[in-house]
Amino acid sequence: MLVSALFIVSYSGTAAAESTPAVQKVLENAKAYLDDLVTAKDDNTSNDLSLKIETFKQVLDLSSAETKDFEFKLLTAEKDEQFEVWKQNALDDLARALAYYDSERDLLSDLNSITADDITGIAKRFKEWRESEYLPLVSRVQDFILIKQEAKAIQIAEKRLEKVNENLVSLGIRSGNKDIAKHLTKAKSLITTASRLNNEAADLFTSRYMATSTEETASSPEMITPLIASTSSSPVADTNSTSTPPLSSVKDLVRSSLEAVKGAYQSFIDVSGLVRKLLIR
Repeated sequence: MLVSALFIVSYSGTAAAESTPAVQKVLENAKAYLDDLVTAKDDNTSNDLSLKIETFKQVLDLSSAETKDFEFKLLTAEKDEQFEVWKQNALDDLARALAYYDSERDLLSDLNSITADDITGIAKRFKEWRESEYLPLVSRVQDFILIKQEAKAIQIAEKRLEKVNENLVSLGIRSGNKDIAKHLTKAKSLITTASRLNNEAADLFTSRYMATSTEETASSPEMITPLIASTSSSPVADTNSTSTPPLSSVKDLVRSSLEAVKGAYQSFIDVSGLVRKLLIR
C-alpha cells in the first residue's frame, strides 16, 4: 500500500486533454434541434408556431452555454505571450457570438408578427452562420485548449518522474537496478516524445491559424468577425508536389502526445511493481 502511494498517482490530469464530453454533447444537441427545426413541415397551427419558437429558444440557450464554456476556458488558460493576441481575438469573436444569440432572441419577442415560416427562415440563417463561421472558430478554440491541457499533463508527468526517483532513493533502492532503470529510461523517453509532439501541435496551430487571422484582421478592419471568418481557410497544398504527405491535425498530434504520457504512467506502474517485489524479499 505504501509503495502504491509513493509511485502511482491519479491519471485524471492527463485524461483532461482527451475531450470535453459535456461540451460535445451540447454541440450535438444544438445541431439536432436545428436540424429538426429546419426540416420540420409546417402545419400552420398555433401549436406548431409555439413549438418552433420554443425549439429555437433551446438552440439559443444551448449555443450560449457552449460559447460561455469556451469563453471560460480561454479566460482561465495559463497566460502565454505567444498566443495572447490570438486568444483576445478569439474572446472577442465569442463575445460577438453571444451578442448574436441575444439579437436572435429579440426576433422572437413579438409573437403577433412572426409566423412558423419566419422561424424556419431564421433557423436556416442561424444554421448557415453556425456552420460557416462559428463551428470553425470552435474547432480552433478546442485545438488551443487541447494544447494547453496537454502541456500541463506533460509537466505533471515530469514532476512524477522526479518524485519516483526521489522515492527510490528514500527506499534505499538504487535506480541503477537493471529492470527499474529500463522502465525509468522508457518513461523519460516517452515524456520527451510527448513534449516534442505537443510542441509540434503548437507550431502547427501557429502556422495554420495565427498568421492567417493576424493578416486578415490587419487587412480587413471593417469585418465584423475577422477571426471567425478566417477559420475556414487553411494552407493550400502544393498541387505540383505529390511526395509530401498532408500535415497532421493539431488534434492528432495532441492525441499522440497524450498516448506517450499514458505510456510513461504505465512505466511508473511497472516500477511500482518491481519495487514491491524487492521490498517483499
